[in-house]
Amino acid sequence: MLSFTSKAPERSLHYESRSKSPGLLVFSLIIVLLIDTLRGMDKRTLRMWIPNQHGAWAMALTPAIVGTLGVAFGTERFPAAIVWLLIAWLIGYCAFFAFGQAARARTVERRRQYMPPVLTYGAISLVAVTIVVVQDPSVLEWAWRYAPLVWIAVWETLQRRPRSLASGAATTVASALLVAVIAHLAGLPTGWSSPAIVATTFLALYFTGTVPLVKTMVRDRGSSAMLAFSIGYHVVAIVVMVVYTVLVGFGWWMVAVLVLALARAVYFPLSARRGKRWTAKDIGKAEVVPCVLAALAALGVLLTG
Repeated sequence: MLSFTSKAPERSLHYESRSKSPGLLVFSLIIVLLIDTLRGMDKRTLRMWIPNQHGAWAMALTPAIVGTLGVAFGTERFPAAIVWLLIAWLIGYCAFFAFGQAARARTVERRRQYMPPVLTYGAISLVAVTIVVVQDPSVLEWAWRYAPLVWIAVWETLQRRPRSLASGAATTVASALLVAVIAHLAGLPTGWSSPAIVATTFLALYFTGTVPLVKTMVRDRGSSAMLAFSIGYHVVAIVVMVVYTVLVGFGWWMVAVLVLALARAVYFPLSARRGKRWTAKDIGKAEVVPCVLAALAALGVLLTG
């Protein structure tokens, strides 16, 4: 259970527009130029700039979308800092992807080819993060929660283990935390019993469970130990969410989604052992419905919890 006691300072609820900010206009121009540059690249070069892991995109985008919609429809205040945070997160994800590719490169020349996206995305993300901190310095409260997660992900990548359980768990929890940070920037409560933290905990549990699930279907297919770990994790996740839901008094739809996640964690690998052929594309398609249900359950808590 992700339990936090920090709470954003009380602020009056209102919409904060920054559409006429020179900084935002300049930054928007940079993004437009970057997109135009990417459009002119050949497919081989474009693969160095655009992450091609669809599952990772779902993990990176879902909490961002849930948190943003929760604030947009749940409060009267939408700070510009949230927009900068989303830019920092999404561009930062692209930077981390390119960094991972560079770390895995077997030759110096190949590694150098990945440096332009690493440096470009990294610089843009750093600028966006700086703007967020300048607009709301209280967001630094979350830095110590992200620090160990980033360290684990970077370390595992440098050790050529980007798909390890530790790396997967670190990145999924970091992504889920985005819901809480967005709520903080909007001036919403982020105590352990708040809707933001309940939704964050649920998304962290759900997406972390996809890591061992995928392993049972791909890299560790046929491994009884990994299957047992995956099923055991999902059972523990359900227990944690049930206890959490009882304590806070809301969130039963989240428990239902985790039960569904357990069912697919059992069915997918066992059906594969019985001869059913699962491609990566098949797994991705089958994961769409649970992912959408998880997003709706989390959004429902933010809006009604």
